Amino acid sequence: MEFNSEVGKKYKVTRRLPELLVAETKIFKSEKKTKLRMNKMAKVVTLRLKERELGFIKELSEKENEDKSYAARKLIDYGWIYFILKKYKEGKISIGKASKELNLTITETIELLADLGINSPISYEEYLEGYKYLKGAF
Repeated sequence: MEFNSEVGKKYKVTRRLPELLVAETKIFKSEKKTKLRMNKMAKVVTLRLKERELGFIKELSEKENEDKSYAARKLIDYGWIYFILKKYKEGKISIGKASKELNLTITETIELLADLGINSPISYEEYLEGYKYLKGAF
């Protein structure tokens, strides 16, 4: 929202956090900074969901004592993690790519894979061969 003050034009951005029952308002001097802030904020998305999917959201919301928006975001996060780990398990992406997509370090990704019992799609022999090649490159 644009408004004029005693010192000139200013821009106001309000972000509501319903799960915490609070709102945060920031005032910016430039339109550019306002747009950057708005791009970082959560976006409102309209989806068509089946009753079963709505039931998942409702159930998680009740179990975690959180609102439905929080539950939907959490389920989307879990779905993304599953999607990436499945691609890794199938050998379609590397551990590095999986780490990047999950926004984790390689060590954190390896620990997550171990916790879930997911083995590397490459054999030990393939690993040693890659190690020898890498060692020879330096």
